Amino acid sequence: MGIQERKEREFVRRELEILDAARALFTTDDWAAVSVEQIADRAEIGKGTIYKHFASKDEIYARLWMDFFQGMVERIRAVDPSLDVLNRLRAVIATIWEHHRQNSDYQRVVEFCERAECRNRLPEGTRARMDGIEEEMNRLIYATVEEGVESGLFPRKPPEELVFGARAAIIGALRLVWSGCLTGVSDPDRYLELLTDFMLAGMMYQDQVRPSDAIA
Repeated sequence: MGIQERKEREFVRRELEILDAARALFTTDDWAAVSVEQIADRAEIGKGTIYKHFASKDEIYARLWMDFFQGMVERIRAVDPSLDVLNRLRAVIATIWEHHRQNSDYQRVVEFCERAECRNRLPEGTRARMDGIEEEMNRLIYATVEEGVESGLFPRKPPEELVFGARAAIIGALRLVWSGCLTGVSDPDRYLELLTDFMLAGMMYQDQVRPSDAIA
């Protein structure tokens, strides 16, 4: 291994140590007050070393957000494409659910980076990379939804409209999971099953029965 290669590997290793330290500190109750200096102390490096890797604490937040969602995109991409549309979507929903359950230490970072005030402080290039990850995730999900539209399974509507209610449902459910509402529950997968049925039924039948029509 050459000198340059060793330096590059050391740089990557140090960056991962910084991210691990930051993620651990961001799980504490006073996460919003965590400073770059505290991250440096946790990583056992000098404060200046952090600035060789990240321009600001917000950049660290953004990188953790990107790591979390890029991991989820890779898991969604691995869903078996030979499954029929409904079972493929069930697999996607289960993948998203499990990724969040298994990575609860990213909770505050994810929620913080979804706020406009955080995004607006980030450099344009960082925002573009975050947008790219979100677009790739949507592309993977929308492709399956569009297949369902073409087969007549879902109403002939844009995929972003079809999944809006389902997206809101799973975001709300995941917030509950991250808040600990399923702690001690003997069969958490039962709640995933209920959520999945609710989401898919909403997509399949949203134009057939409207509560406002029933009231009228």
